[in-house]
Amino acid sequence: RQIIEALQDNAFARARLLFEITEVSPIESLDCLMRFRAQLRKLNVALAVDDFGSGFWTEELVTTLEPDIVKVVWMSGAVDRAQIVANSIGAAIVVENVDSLDVLDFLRRKGIRYFQGYLFGKPIAFPVGDCFPSVEYFGQEIPCAK
Repeated sequence: RQIIEALQDNAFARARLLFEITEVSPIESLDCLMRFRAQLRKLNVALAVDDFGSGFWTEELVTTLEPDIVKVVWMSGAVDRAQIVANSIGAAIVVENVDSLDVLDFLRRKGIRYFQGYLFGKPIAFPVGDCFPSVEYFGQEIPCAK
């Protein structure tokens, strides 16, 4: 509830925010998750599910939730299933763990457009508040959290 209330008061954040759900244990309340999804949709906030094909994300659960983005770890069979599910609900697909040009080329030939992985760069810690005390957005100074 606090997240939704904060988003209702902040159009700047809503337009740039993507909620990514990583499921490492079974969902306890699908009703609760669906209500949260409906509220995000009403506020035009995007939703992604991470690690489709591993853990507890089933095709049925993902098609029920209808996220905007389906993320899948690079494995041929998992990518094929994720692509079918994403296409059926109009979601984008992001393939993770892309670490070679051969894999990138293979995925592009399959019609995949979005990728993540060491091929593009290693994760880095970036303490925004320490480097930039604020950012400017259309002439308005917005402080960064530390």
